[in-house]
Amino acid sequence: MKLTVAGRIKALVAVAILGFVILTSVAYYEIKAVYHESEVVVTYVLPSINALDVIKGNFLRIRINLGKHVNATDPEQRKYNEERIYQLDKELKESLDKYGKDLISDPEDQRLYDIDKAALSTYLTEAEKILTLSQQSTSNPALLDEAKQRLTENEKQALNVIKLIEDHIKFNHELAANALHQATAAKDTALNLSIGIVIIALFVLVVSGYVILKTILRELGGEPTQLASLARSFAAGDLSAEIKLPDTDKTSVAYSIRRLQKTLKGLIDSLQYVSASHDKGDIDETLKAEYFEGVFREVAQAINTMVGGHVGMNRKAMDVVAAFGEGNFDAPLEKFPGKKAFINDTIEKVRSNIKSFITDMQQMSSNHAVGEIDVMIDVSKYHGDYATMATGVNTMVSDYIDV
Repeated sequence: MKLTVAGRIKALVAVAILGFVILTSVAYYEIKAVYHESEVVVTYVLPSINALDVIKGNFLRIRINLGKHVNATDPEQRKYNEERIYQLDKELKESLDKYGKDLISDPEDQRLYDIDKAALSTYLTEAEKILTLSQQSTSNPALLDEAKQRLTENEKQALNVIKLIEDHIKFNHELAANALHQATAAKDTALNLSIGIVIIALFVLVVSGYVILKTILRELGGEPTQLASLARSFAAGDLSAEIKLPDTDKTSVAYSIRRLQKTLKGLIDSLQYVSASHDKGDIDETLKAEYFEGVFREVAQAINTMVGGHVGMNRKAMDVVAAFGEGNFDAPLEKFPGKKAFINDTIEKVRSNIKSFITDMQQMSSNHAVGEIDVMIDVSKYHGDYATMATGVNTMVSDYIDV
């Protein structure tokens, strides 16, 4: 099946759209993968690291305030440390609960969270006992030494808790690094695939475009701007442009335009020849319609018919004028249609004036024959030379009467 120009352009556009769809699909898939890995970091890892930092910070501040409480002698200072311990304990447990509820990313994260929670629970339980002993030492100083001893013994557990939290933070850092690595790999894959698809699509488009362009130019027979210039020249009445084509070109648009040019020039040359012949008096000369094809033949025939109609109309009018010259003022003239009726009006006006003049002469002659010699032609009825003729007849008759 031979594609039209529009079909070829549509095919080229279809190739471009297909490449774009494939590129978009691949890019979407890979971007989604990058987004997923980034989402892991943003949704879980970074908030997890931040939450663990808060938990670690609160834990360290609880240790500090607990130590200060045990060693403080100022009641106000001890009261402040107690309030801080209770507040920090509350915040630590809230952060720990939030982590367990919203920020667990995988089973390993869950395992580390459970270990952290258990270790913190153990430490905080012991810390609460130490704080109680420290509070009671106000009334029982002997309990202060026990509180200090248990505080020292609990430090080993504290260090273990810090190590567990730091290990958990390290796990989340590694998780973030792994997610970023996978996101980078997905990005690189998307970039490489996109470049490959773009190169293939461009190659297909360039080859397809070149083939389509060559085919269109072959079918046009020349550059579109050149053909448009020829068309404008034809529209302006200039048929002198020379159109050069290979001898093998019998099907292009340019070839058809050259044929049209030759046909139009042939028709114009024929019109000029017939017009010159009519100017010389050879009114029987007509266009040779058989030399043309299709609508041009119809145009030639229509021109011949039109010219023949005018010639025939003039001949009919001249036949009536010739009859007038022979004294036959009743010679008929067919009624011409439309604006051609002015010929009928002119002929009938001449006929009316002459017949009126003859009638007036006959009437005057009849009147004079019965002695009414004062009767004359009414000159006011006529104009121009008709009035001059009427005046001349009246003068001639008056002169005869006077004699």
